[in-house]
Amino acid sequence: MTMEALEFGSETIPGASVLIHGINNTGKTVLVAAALKYFSQFGKVSFASLNEEQGHSSAAGMGLDKDDLGYQCLYGIDTLEDFNEWLAMLENSKGEYIASGVDSMWALYRLVQKKKTGGKRPPMAGKSSDNEWPWIHNDMHNTMTRWRKATQWGLMTSPSDTGQYMLKDVEGGAKPGSGELLVCPDLNGKMATGCVTWFNLVGYLMCDLKKQGLTVTPQRTLSFLPSKTYLTRQRMPYGGLITSDVKIPEGDPQKGWEEVIQKANEAYAKAYAHKTKGDS
Repeated sequence: MTMEALEFGSETIPGASVLIHGINNTGKTVLVAAALKYFSQFGKVSFASLNEEQGHSSAAGMGLDKDDLGYQCLYGIDTLEDFNEWLAMLENSKGEYIASGVDSMWALYRLVQKKKTGGKRPPMAGKSSDNEWPWIHNDMHNTMTRWRKATQWGLMTSPSDTGQYMLKDVEGGAKPGSGELLVCPDLNGKMATGCVTWFNLVGYLMCDLKKQGLTVTPQRTLSFLPSKTYLTRQRMPYGGLITSDVKIPEGDPQKGWEEVIQKANEAYAKAYAHKTKGDS
């Protein structure tokens, strides 16, 4: 066994796994594609579009085509075996790929379930000898761990849970901001909140519509701030924190992602200054 020597004190964020979740049609896929386009100036990037999600069309025109980059970036994924093959490509590139994107975590979770059940029935629960959920959660954890380590930057989308369980909470009297209702990625059980352990940053993407006469303009906001309403996370060094939301300009999502990087770097610089001051 070889111990790994670790050093702390980077002035800029060295890389991260990032989850962006939100309700449908908020622009999650487009923002991840824009982030990959941004990172393509530093190395190769790759985008896995899981066909259960059918979100590839949302990323069209973001400059990730083979003709734009000079290499294959976009891959359609039908099965967990396809996803593992894609992961192996990233792992075997010896650091050539700097960033990867996955659309979406919800669809990947479904592929892991299908691998266990054959895709013809729901997973079995009940007695420990028959319960398939521990195996599914373990396989999902192992898959996510591989993905996190495959590239310096990993970006993933997920739809938020707006299904029957969330609606029942609302009907039961829970109100946003009350601490009783938390909008989470659309995963089963405790994994809906437990999934944050796989990410350095978890952001919630909102989209409001601004009406001016007959013109309607989307206004998108990405928040990493602590919230009682929606699930977020910042795994930052002590003394540093992203302290304001990010506005995603309509028609220029890459500029919005550049602001995410800027705010993360400012948080790291603040933490580094705090550490240096404390060391002195």
